[in-house]
Amino acid sequence: MIEKNKIEEIFFLTKEGGMFLLHIPYVEKYDDPALTSAFISAIGSFADMGVGKLETISRKRTDLLVLEGERVVLAAIVSKGIDLSYFRLEAKDLLDEFEETYKWQIREPDGLLNGYYKFALNVYMRFPIYDIQNNVVLERTNVPIENIPYNGVIRDGLTKLLEAVNGIRNIEEIHKASWHLIEPKKVTVLLGVGYHYGCFKLKQDFMAKKALLFVDRDIYGRVYPDYVLNDMLKTMNDAFGEDQMNMLLPLCDGTKTIEEVSEELKVEREVILFVVKGLIKLGVLVLIVKTDTPKQTTLEWIL
Repeated sequence: MIEKNKIEEIFFLTKEGGMFLLHIPYVEKYDDPALTSAFISAIGSFADMGVGKLETISRKRTDLLVLEGERVVLAAIVSKGIDLSYFRLEAKDLLDEFEETYKWQIREPDGLLNGYYKFALNVYMRFPIYDIQNNVVLERTNVPIENIPYNGVIRDGLTKLLEAVNGIRNIEEIHKASWHLIEPKKVTVLLGVGYHYGCFKLKQDFMAKKALLFVDRDIYGRVYPDYVLNDMLKTMNDAFGEDQMNMLLPLCDGTKTIEEVSEELKVEREVILFVVKGLIKLGVLVLIVKTDTPKQTTLEWIL
């Protein structure tokens, strides 16, 4: 549902002198970026590289990728197994874009950052922190947007998306709700940044989160293999929808009948019955006869 990028850190350094310009971390723990950039500058042997040539320096757990431009060097620490051909093409375009955006500052560096951090979103657009599928549902945490270390467009964009991230809409629905504010691709990238810095968290699908517990507590004493369980869950979610499933289960509290649940959810009784039967097979629900009517002629079932 959410897959982490194999990149761990990206650096931009001046070609002459190896002056640290910009650091984009993709991991929570990393060394001091100035020290790391000095290390990269020392071992890069940039003078021996051709412009646009990708140099790979292998390490035990990660690789160091170095790409030289006219005045700037892009370096990245990446996990083993990254797609080098894709990285080279995207990194080359990104490096050209950086040099064009900051050409005057790079020609006459004054030792200040000069707002290079504003380029962070450009980096994330090329290399998002996460690959997030459209069916993912995010909800807000107590971590404020101000904790994200990028002023300007990233914080502003996430602020615009706050109301859309409500624990109900999935990514695709957030796109539809915010298309007039932010373009869809940028929405996904920004949400990934917010997720990375703890401003959002993944809303676990109730069924997927509790699946193993359901198997262990099957009221009929059955234990399903994982592939059978996953198939049953997928069938039910596909038929009923993850959001509706998360709305249904809290209503099954031992006080409401099938008809009452159907009416509250505005879903046909037959559909509720289909889902309920699946949940009974998993041991999640049990039906009990409603007996508060002394002379009832038909059975009413409580979920």
